[in-house]
Amino acid sequence: MILRDTRSGVSLIATAFGHLDAEDNSTEALCALLHVSPPPSWPPEYNGPETRAWLRDLMKADAESMGWLGYYVTATVDGQPMLAGTAGFKGRPDENGQVEIGYSIVPELHRQGIATAAIRLLTGHAFANPEVRRIKAETLPRLVPSIGVLEKCGFMQAGEGFDPEEGKTLLFALDAKTA
Repeated sequence: MILRDTRSGVSLIATAFGHLDAEDNSTEALCALLHVSPPPSWPPEYNGPETRAWLRDLMKADAESMGWLGYYVTATVDGQPMLAGTAGFKGRPDENGQVEIGYSIVPELHRQGIATAAIRLLTGHAFANPEVRRIKAETLPRLVPSIGVLEKCGFMQAGEGFDPEEGKTLLFALDAKTA
């Protein structure tokens, strides 16, 4: 599955086992499989081997979850398609019609609208499903640009949380009726 925003040149390519295996080998192997150029640095923050292991486990547990898990973010940079980051959902909609998104773009490609386009692709995909009534996101207070991207995409702060490794988090939400 590929989600595309032709205006921004950003695409989301659904993660498959072969992508994860290639990424385990090298960034170049992953980029060859995705038919994009490698980014200046890889991986983006919060996307190390433990994230790939977590994603593999989810994919193995629910083979029908394609489209509700990870995506590789690609963007056209200087006329060339380039691997830019990762984005996705933390699973299918829950019993309350909620899904949670996450995303991370390599630092060298920040402030180019890539994260905004990726979030808009994710929210459009989610709200196209009538089960989804709310999209949630969680970020750290120190990630001010991430907060700005969420707000630009219509998310409103919906509370605070706590991460055992990072401490205080900020919770954001976007409701289908206000999107």
